[in-house]
Amino acid sequence: MKKPIVKNQHYIPQGYLRKFELKEGKAKEKKRILVLNIKSFEFEPKKIKKTLASKFFYEADVENPDNILEDGFEQVLEGPFFRNIYDGERIKEEDIFSDSTKSFLSMYIAFQITKTDKFRKMMADLHGQVFKNIALILEKKGLINSPVPTKELKINIDEKLIHLKAMGEMVPYNDIIKDLFNKKWVLLKIKNESKINFCAYSSGVGIDSRCQIHTFPLSKNVCLVLYPQNSQAINNTVVNITGEIIDYINSVGLACSEKLYFSNTKSIESLKEFLTKYRNN
Repeated sequence: MKKPIVKNQHYIPQGYLRKFELKEGKAKEKKRILVLNIKSFEFEPKKIKKTLASKFFYEADVENPDNILEDGFEQVLEGPFFRNIYDGERIKEEDIFSDSTKSFLSMYIAFQITKTDKFRKMMADLHGQVFKNIALILEKKGLINSPVPTKELKINIDEKLIHLKAMGEMVPYNDIIKDLFNKKWVLLKIKNESKINFCAYSSGVGIDSRCQIHTFPLSKNVCLVLYPQNSQAINNTVVNITGEIIDYINSVGLACSEKLYFSNTKSIESLKEFLTKYRNN
């Protein structure tokens, strides 16, 4: 029997988002998650199946969808990701630091960065800027007679096709994977008494560009952090944490995401207090 075509395609897996599922009130039974808009800092519960997904997101031809990318990501990335990292609700801490798991996770993180809608928009903006720069060069060389109104210049770019093409031609993947693998790997575990948790990012993976630290929350209680080699972090270690370190990890998502996804309101309130405190200092 032919497999039915998937229309609602997630660029962040539903199974992963369930690791941050809302546990407050009646929403517990409805598989929801708290969605925080980082611009307004307003939040609302939303069904996970309708979160970080778009109709035919990976289909170049929506009239004749084939699910090639959707199925490919499931078979090559998402399926192995869940099998390698999770045992039900438990993180397989004992396997995280093996070379085979680190190699796979480095690849997964590299691809996850490029799978999202934010990367799609970034690629479209980049191509738009390239066209504008070409127009300015032609103007300087006298090949265009009148000045180019760059502020008013609008360029129609097919974001989806640019994105799908970019994912298929990402030559630097190998270099990115190698760089991630060679970082210092640390698992941060939240202590049981903590009332706040890690959140998920709409970008999937976060990066503190000042310190070149990558953050990848694996669940509401565990986050994988990749530190540069010149940092003081101890490679292949598990560290129990609480307090502002949790807020810091959640804040990393602000720079690379449009929305953050929480399992409780206390974590949002704590993040807001953290940002207010350090922005004023």
